[in-house]
Amino acid sequence: MATLLPATLQDIQDEIHTLTTGDDVTPDPTDDQWISRLRYINLAIRIWLSQDVEWKELSGTYSGSVIAANTTVYDLGNADSFNVLNSLIQLKDATGNLTFIDVIKPEDRIKYPNNTGQYAYVTGNAADGYSLVIGWVPKTGDNLIGTTIQFDYQKTANRLSKTTDKPIMRDPSYISFWSAAQELQFNGSTNLAQTYLDQADDAMRLMKIRNEMAPAYASNALVDVEVTRNNDAFGD
Repeated sequence: MATLLPATLQDIQDEIHTLTTGDDVTPDPTDDQWISRLRYINLAIRIWLSQDVEWKELSGTYSGSVIAANTTVYDLGNADSFNVLNSLIQLKDATGNLTFIDVIKPEDRIKYPNNTGQYAYVTGNAADGYSLVIGWVPKTGDNLIGTTIQFDYQKTANRLSKTTDKPIMRDPSYISFWSAAQELQFNGSTNLAQTYLDQADDAMRLMKIRNEMAPAYASNALVDVEVTRNNDAFGD
């Protein structure tokens, strides 16, 4: 028995075709109708991504570059679809011990003259790639040389193109309903378009609710950052 989720691009195209025509024979990927719907599909993904939400399914963990002597810039090209940092920088040594490095805005580096601070920031963009810059020059004897850079980050969403591609989205029915509504609205079927827009809005609303739900019996205790980072006692 096939599972309902995750949906492939073919599944979504099939749904849009049925929603807009009632027909069960979907145009093939070379057809103009497939191509125009594909543009709606990827626009729907961009709208989902643009919501003021940190979608859990877009969370990732980077572990790669190693701190090297006299090196301050580290390429993040192999961080899959990097979008924004979600944590402090963690430097992990061979025994598993972690050193936490503060993250700052690039323009705030002027507050740390002559590369004297243990901080880091990210530069770059989605088109050209990203780099991590650390705020000190590791010299021979620096105990952080050889540690592995780790951090949590938020990915960007993937664009669909192949029939087997799957959107990174909890409920892909949002894509189907939203895309079908755009096509129907363009063709003058405004009543049915509004019905599908309402269903798309419901799917988006439920995704936001589920995104904020914690697992059963999850702790809601307040976290003391200094205890976590430096093993300080409360009140120190």
